Amino acid sequence: AVVARAGEHLAEARRYRGPYVNRARPLLLMARLADMHVARLAQAGMDPFDPALARPLATRHLKLAWAAARGKF
Repeated sequence: AVVARAGEHLAEARRYRGPYVNRARPLLLMARLADMHVARLAQAGMDPFDPALARPLATRHLKLAWAAARGKF
């Protein structure tokens, strides 16, 4: 339930294109990281203790840099 609600909040933030989005973009890039973590949690069957989640996500830095370069969050 918490993960689903977080996804709803992320989707709402992406729909909002107000005057402060450009100023807040560095903070909003954390939403991209949240998406990656939620996706991994879903792959683990929503089990936060799944050993696969202990391994670091090697591509997260590249994905975050790509999102920043494109101006997406």
